[in-house]
Amino acid sequence: MSETVVSTPEHTPTEKWWMLIGVLAAIFPILALLAVALPTDVYSSLIAAPFALLGSVIMLLSPLIVYFDKRYVTTVSDWDPSGWYYWMIVPPLTLVLPYLYLYERHKYVGTP
Repeated sequence: MSETVVSTPEHTPTEKWWMLIGVLAAIFPILALLAVALPTDVYSSLIAAPFALLGSVIMLLSPLIVYFDKRYVTTVSDWDPSGWYYWMIVPPLTLVLPYLYLYERHKYVGTP
């Protein structure tokens, strides 16, 4: 009689989701710098448009990104990120919450 061993692979969440939050945190200062440094014309808009598009896409996906990073953080540390971080999708809060999230994550996980 042979035993059949059924193995179920454990899914461990990836640790790389914080990088997208870091990109979101970097996009808005870059856009502000471009707005100050470049004249307001069509050509400047062509330079800033890819950054604005990338920031908008990441901002819209931020609740999903926070969810996946929260799964990783809670498996490797004592920190359970607040539900407030899901509000990163709201434009005025996008200017503050990514920095707070990365700061708190660094305190508990050590990365970034």
